[in-house]
Amino acid sequence: MKCRKITYGSTLGIICPSSKITATKTLDAFLAFLTIKGFKYKLGKSVFAKEGYLAGSDTLRAADLNAFFKDDEVDAILCFKGGYGAARFLELIDYEAISKNPKLLVGFSDVTVLLNAIYQKTTLPTLHGEMGVTFKEEDFSFTNLIDSLLGVASCDLTKGFNNVVFTKEEVVEGIMVGGNLSLIASLMGTPYEIDTKDKILLLEDVTEKPYTIDRYLCTLKLAKKLSDAKAIILGYFTNCDKDDNDDGKSLQEVFLDYTKDLTCPIVYHFPTGHNKPFVNVPIGLKVRIDGFKKSVIVLESLFFDK
Repeated sequence: MKCRKITYGSTLGIICPSSKITATKTLDAFLAFLTIKGFKYKLGKSVFAKEGYLAGSDTLRAADLNAFFKDDEVDAILCFKGGYGAARFLELIDYEAISKNPKLLVGFSDVTVLLNAIYQKTTLPTLHGEMGVTFKEEDFSFTNLIDSLLGVASCDLTKGFNNVVFTKEEVVEGIMVGGNLSLIASLMGTPYEIDTKDKILLLEDVTEKPYTIDRYLCTLKLAKKLSDAKAIILGYFTNCDKDDNDDGKSLQEVFLDYTKDLTCPIVYHFPTGHNKPFVNVPIGLKVRIDGFKKSVIVLESLFFDK
C-alpha cells in the first residue's frame, strides 16, 4: 500500500495524539512555516485540548486521527508533539478506514506506537519524521521533512553524514520498522507488539539512563526481537549516557552487551531521533544497508505515483 501524493497546495491535518501543547508560539511559527512552503492546514481538536497532561481525552485524540484519515480534503497528517498518550487509544483507531483512505502519518517519539501499529495493521507506510514542537527556524531537519512530504528527499538516508558507523561490510535489505525504544518495549505482550522478523529495526531514545536502556533492550532480546532483525540501526540516544560520577556501565557498553552475539549488521550514530540534524525515515518501506558503500538507501516510494 502507498500514500496519497502530497504537492504544494496540499492540506495537512495537524493533531496532537499525546501530550498537550504548552508552547503556542512554536505552533504559530510552525504553521507559518507550512504556509510559506505552500501548504494549507487543518487543525484537529486535540491541538488546543487539555486533559491533565494529555491533549484531550483518548476518545477525542482517536477521533481526531480517524476524522483526518476520512476527510478527503486532508492529504497527510502531521503530529505536532509527542510526549505520552498515543498508546492509550490504539484500540480506538479505525484501521479499516485508514486502509480505505491511505495517507501519510508523520511523527516520532511517542508517535512510534502509531507509526508501527498502522503499518502492521494496514501495510500503509508512515514517516518517522520531524514534529512542529521542535521548530525554531528552517534547518536541514525541516527542509528534509518538506522534501520527504513532496517525495523528493534523497533516497540515501546517510548522504552527507560521515560519522555513521557500519559494523559489517555486508549488504542486507528489509522493511524498516521501529523508532523510540521505550515505546517499543512498552508494547511487548500486547496485540501491537512490534514484528521484527527479517526487518530493519530502528531504535532511538532520550533522557533514559543506561540501566533503563539495558532494561528495554533486555526485553527485546528475551522476545527475540533483536535476533529476528536483519539489521539494527541505532539513532540518537540523547542525554542517555551515565553521569561522570556514575561507576555503572556506559551507554556504549550496554549496546555492546546486546549486540556482540548478533550476526546481523549494526549501524551506529544514525542521524534520527531527539536531536538535530534529523533525517526523516520511512517506516514500512524496504531499505538497503550497504556496509561497503556506507549507505542506507530507501528502495521504495511512500507515494502512489513514484
